Amino acid sequence: MADRIQLRRAASVLVAISVVLSSFTGFLIFVVGDTGQATSFEETGDMYIGEEYDDPYKHVQALPLSGDLYVRSGGLLIVEGGSLEFIQRYVEPGHPANRVSTIVIEDGGKLVLRNATLAARIIDVENALPSLGIMVRNGGVFEAYDSTIIASGHLVVDDSTFNLTRSKVIGPNTDDVEGYCDQGHFPMTDFDDSLVMLFMSSRVNLINSSIENVFESDNEDGSNMFSHNYGFVSDANAANGTRVGASYLFYRMPSAIANDGPTGSLDDLLKDDKKSYIIDAQEKLWLDGFDVAGMMFSSDDDVELKLNIEYITRPAYDPADLTVNYMFRNGVWADTGMELEATPVDPVNGVPQQRTATWTLPSMSAQDLHGLNVEIDNAGAGTIEVDRIWVSIAITLDTYRNITLAGKTDFTAVDTFIGIDQSNDAQNKNRMVLMDDSQAYLYGIYIDGEDTPNTPSEREYPFVMVSTTFQATPGAIGKNDDTNELIGNTTRLSDARTYTVEPNEVMHLTGFETVGIRGTVLDAKVSFNYLVNSIPYSQDNYIQWSVGDNFQNSPINPTAETLIHLLRSFSLYSLGPRDMASINELNIQFVNGDPSIEIEFDKIWLDITISPTIYIYRWADITVTDSIGQLVSGAEISANLQSTGVEAYYYTAEGIQDHPADEVLRYLGKTADDFNVTGIDGKVRIPYLSEIRNLRVNNPYLNMTYRAEVAFESDLWGDHSKQLFIVFQTYMALSEESASREFIVVLDNLLIRLPDLSIASGDISFSPKYVTYGSDVIVHIYIRNLGKIVATNVLVEAYDGDKLLGMTSVDVAASDSAITSITWNTGDRAGEYPITIVINRERTLQESNYLNNEASKNITVSVPISDEDFVIGGPKYPTMNVTGPLDISSNIKIIGDGRLTMNGGTLRILQAGSSNFALTISGEGTLELLNGAAFTTSTTATMFLNESATLLVRDSSIRLPVTLAAEGDSELTFINAVIDSTLECSASSRATVDSTNSTFSKPWTGFGGDAVAHLTDVAIPAIDPKQNAKVYVYGWLGVTVRSGAHAIVGASVTMSYSKAAPDGIPGQQSGVTGDNGNVLFKVLRSKLTQGNIENMGSVMIKASYTFNTVVYHDDVSRNPDGVTSVRSEPTARP
Repeated sequence: MADRIQLRRAASVLVAISVVLSSFTGFLIFVVGDTGQATSFEETGDMYIGEEYDDPYKHVQALPLSGDLYVRSGGLLIVEGGSLEFIQRYVEPGHPANRVSTIVIEDGGKLVLRNATLAARIIDVENALPSLGIMVRNGGVFEAYDSTIIASGHLVVDDSTFNLTRSKVIGPNTDDVEGYCDQGHFPMTDFDDSLVMLFMSSRVNLINSSIENVFESDNEDGSNMFSHNYGFVSDANAANGTRVGASYLFYRMPSAIANDGPTGSLDDLLKDDKKSYIIDAQEKLWLDGFDVAGMMFSSDDDVELKLNIEYITRPAYDPADLTVNYMFRNGVWADTGMELEATPVDPVNGVPQQRTATWTLPSMSAQDLHGLNVEIDNAGAGTIEVDRIWVSIAITLDTYRNITLAGKTDFTAVDTFIGIDQSNDAQNKNRMVLMDDSQAYLYGIYIDGEDTPNTPSEREYPFVMVSTTFQATPGAIGKNDDTNELIGNTTRLSDARTYTVEPNEVMHLTGFETVGIRGTVLDAKVSFNYLVNSIPYSQDNYIQWSVGDNFQNSPINPTAETLIHLLRSFSLYSLGPRDMASINELNIQFVNGDPSIEIEFDKIWLDITISPTIYIYRWADITVTDSIGQLVSGAEISANLQSTGVEAYYYTAEGIQDHPADEVLRYLGKTADDFNVTGIDGKVRIPYLSEIRNLRVNNPYLNMTYRAEVAFESDLWGDHSKQLFIVFQTYMALSEESASREFIVVLDNLLIRLPDLSIASGDISFSPKYVTYGSDVIVHIYIRNLGKIVATNVLVEAYDGDKLLGMTSVDVAASDSAITSITWNTGDRAGEYPITIVINRERTLQESNYLNNEASKNITVSVPISDEDFVIGGPKYPTMNVTGPLDISSNIKIIGDGRLTMNGGTLRILQAGSSNFALTISGEGTLELLNGAAFTTSTTATMFLNESATLLVRDSSIRLPVTLAAEGDSELTFINAVIDSTLECSASSRATVDSTNSTFSKPWTGFGGDAVAHLTDVAIPAIDPKQNAKVYVYGWLGVTVRSGAHAIVGASVTMSYSKAAPDGIPGQQSGVTGDNGNVLFKVLRSKLTQGNIENMGSVMIKASYTFNTVVYHDDVSRNPDGVTSVRSEPTARP
């Protein structure tokens, strides 16, 4: 937020424009575009995605960057089917050419990878840097599907969401680090590992994914090694420079505004955006607490807290008129002494420049921060606009060699590899460390077994739990209290404020500030610091406590022998309350029974020690059959713990429930109602809690076992059930094999009397044995009935893909078989392709098992061998559709309106001896190479197009040694194609070439005559038009139309060139935005002719939107005739 330029929102349409120009290698100067990759270092600058930037939404295949990436409020970046690569450079400390990149996803921004790679690129990069710094904070979201994250460095997820689905996090390749990175700065021992991960108070879901290459190093000297420093995290090294931990910087935002502010809302203060909270003259802003978001630290910890205020000022503002005060909730205001200087104005554009004022807060706990009040009092005549207020928290943690969960993190992993181990080697062991109030829910996870010691006694548990003690002070005055004291008088020691209980008064305190902590309680102690101004002092009344309404005496009876503050404590934990739910209901009461002496309580507090917890679930893979082995669908499994008889339950981030977490149900494709019911295959996979690990329950021999009942209820077959005992390997058993166990349940008295129709690939045969193109073929089908009753009028169908070839019906007796057949003509199909037989497709006949009702077998349809030319378009083969290979030992001629389609196979001309066979297309003939098809020859051959011939190559190739010659009015179309052949157009050619996203490996040196080529996203070594030939080079222009953060559907967008377009090229294009507010234009960049290049320069964009008969024009042009200029990169010779 470097300036304060405000975007117009009222009655306006905002236009964000992104140009995607792909590389045209060899002929164009190399540029980084949507599909190109830089092999040398190029500056791209920083990229910002968000609702208040040019790009609130970006959906790309590839995005190479050499700067930083910020995805902020309202921003969404999707990288799909390609890569998000950071090309960085590090020469030496302080070198001006150094480029170190970070990714910051914050304030609700979202980054999504789909079948993509996020990487620090090092191959072919000079002075490559293999690390990245990734921060996801303040509600940011990072999601990856079927993707890979490759980098060393740091990943910090704070108060945000991190989801991996079928994805992995790995380190850079060791050989690449050694080969492309300076081994002095980036030794492969330390930089071939993956990101050091810290999850702080976040939601983490890892589904069928992996975290690999967790940091290990035996490096003994890191004095010259590169140290990461990304602002939000920096390495904290040992004395010899080797890795130990990292220093982290977290932000915590205000949780409420206490006063009624007419000039802003809390949301205006929380994000790095252009919104501001305006404090006018004689106004105040009072913040009531900060959202600690699960962080836990005490005032004695080595934690540095700073108050930060980001702001600009307006004329007439005087810093002397403004004070910034603080206090702990309901306490006494104190002046911070902060001076918010007047902000300067940019002399060029007159925009005020933003400033940030910072003040170091006194030592405090996380609970103190939760109750911290901040007041900004503007007593002057000027105005201050506060953009953001936050408290920065600096803390150092030993995170190297670990995956660390801290704060209030909920970590769910399902069928995921976690690269921790049971090693006892200090340099190479990896652990998952759980701190504070973090919880891990692990379903079928497995760990690295390579570093496991051979001797079981030497193996160490890979999960480490660290207890935390925090203080909680009273947050409310109870209903019995009659002291008229302020609750804030009990929260701080030695602050000159006390909670005074006069004779015969009642102190009643409740609502202790546990800030939503839910960890396993190890200890809870209540402490009182009090003073009695008369000694000796004693009375009969005790301090009382209750959880609910029934108070009981504590062991503390206030007494005094000296005139000093006294500290007294008692163990609440030993008296019964042992969980946070009970502690949250705690009441403290004291009735001062002394007739004349008051008691002053300086501070009353709880010291609560909690442990994080791991819940380990393992899979029970249950198969249910009847008495003869038929699969039983619809059987329900219910289980109870053997030790207690309690029904099986599931700990989740949402609490304890009777079904697995929603993330697990989605993964299984189940719901809360059917997760424990067998499917049509008689199987069900159910997770059961097998271990709970924390510092209170840490018995390595604790094994949660279950007594399950498998029940099947049927109106036809009656009710049947059987018991099943479910036991798992536990504790140190964390291999992939130990993550699940198979159980087979036979319902002994159940006999399902239904048909069970079965077919396999071996039950299908074709006649005649050798099938030729255009002939009839019969498929013979052998069907078995494995069931106990007859199956009548069974529908049998044969398919070629989705095309129905024929059908019949058949009766099959119980425990018997039948043969039937279907006849069809191969038509214009040739090659090898599958024929699928489906029985009882619509399941109109009830069966005991439907899984064996479909099978396929390949059929080969041959083209007869002949010494004559192979002609398509004649009476014998008018058209032909070939799946699989087709080898021809003659000339191939496509004439008239003949059409030859190769669908995924290779068309090969087999040359023999001195033969010189060719493929010719004439008349209106067509050759189509589709879906991975290829055309090639055994020696050399020419593909010759003449007259009105058509060639279509889509997702396919033409391979050497074929020569491609286009004459007459032939039309050639290449889409996602690879062409190894030369392309020749003679002086008489009028051919048209249209190519998109294709690669030509040979230069075009014979492209002449009156031929015309239109090339979009094409790679080619060189092109040299001859005679009157013309080549048009295009790029894609994507225009997004939005109002504020919202995409507009149905906006009209016009694109025009800044100069006259060549003949035949429309000078203007119009489009209408679709569901995502986008419209795409194909933009001419350059026209190439013999010895000349004509670049088109910029294009002009304007947008409008009609709403309720009112026409709104884009915010840049502001009028019907205004335009937005977008520069199109010129084409130049190499």
